[in-house]
Amino acid sequence: MLKIMIFAGVIVGVWYVFIMISEKNKNNNSDEENEVKEDLKSQEKDYSFSASGEKINKRTRNLIILIIIFLAIVGLTYWNYKRLDKKQQLLLKEKEKIKKELEDSNTQLMRVDIVNENLLKIEEEVFLNNKIMMKEDTPTGTLSYLFDIANKYAGFLHFDYGLSESGIKTKDSKVFYNQYILTGKAFINQIFLFLDQLERQPAFYTIESLALNIMNISEEGRVQFSIELRAYYTATGKNLANIKLRKNKVRRLSYNPFFPRIHEKVDKKDDDFLDLLDIESVDMVALSPERVFLKSRNNGIIKILNIGDRVRFGYLENIDWLRQEAVFAVNRYGVQERMRLAIK
Repeated sequence: MLKIMIFAGVIVGVWYVFIMISEKNKNNNSDEENEVKEDLKSQEKDYSFSASGEKINKRTRNLIILIIIFLAIVGLTYWNYKRLDKKQQLLLKEKEKIKKELEDSNTQLMRVDIVNENLLKIEEEVFLNNKIMMKEDTPTGTLSYLFDIANKYAGFLHFDYGLSESGIKTKDSKVFYNQYILTGKAFINQIFLFLDQLERQPAFYTIESLALNIMNISEEGRVQFSIELRAYYTATGKNLANIKLRKNKVRRLSYNPFFPRIHEKVDKKDDDFLDLLDIESVDMVALSPERVFLKSRNNGIIKILNIGDRVRFGYLENIDWLRQEAVFAVNRYGVQERMRLAIK
């Protein structure tokens, strides 16, 4: 607005100077005109005062007109500034209103997402709890069903298996059951995967008891387990061969509950630690059933490790000869992990 006012003032000033120069030029007309004017003045003495007053009034009128124009420009500029300022304030208020509405909408959407997520979980649980009772149950049929689950979700889970008892459900004389016992040793995560899928699959099996015992330190990560489960069946049920496994989402344990999640900090400046192999910076170039050959990406040196040899944050746990992989037990942050290396 200040720039506009300065510009308007300059225009008015130039105009006024131009008028004054014009008036001065008129006063410098030829002598003849002046003499004529003098004669006229002498002849019309009665009107001299009025002519002089008319000249003064003309200059004053021009000045007044210029002032009025200047004030009009200034007023118009100020009015336009106030109008734009008011409009800006209204737009800012509208912006804040829209922003608040948007935040409220996002909050509502988050709540809707949470509700939808919870509904999906409930629907999933309802679907998974929709169990199918078998028409008949045999040890062979149940063993085959358990093998299907173990092979699909908990590979290399080995166990001893046997029928412990049979009976009739107490409150329903038409429902029968066979109870089985499974014993063995495995990694805790394998057991969790197996039992989680067994409960979420359609065939009506229930886990009656579960016992886990940690093994000696040389077999870190493995536990002994004993599981008792029941298979229910009735004459109006469905053949087990016709009950297909569901494609359930795989859920895993985030850590081994038998080991502390907080452990003594590793001194990375310790000479023993620095001498250990970092399995994240090596490639496996060969292996045998008892040892692996690892090549450093940094210097190309090949090191040979036997089962049980230490590496940084862990050790070589075993060699999966069937898959041609080396399995390392690594504990960087208090959580036992399995890292596998394949031949490159």
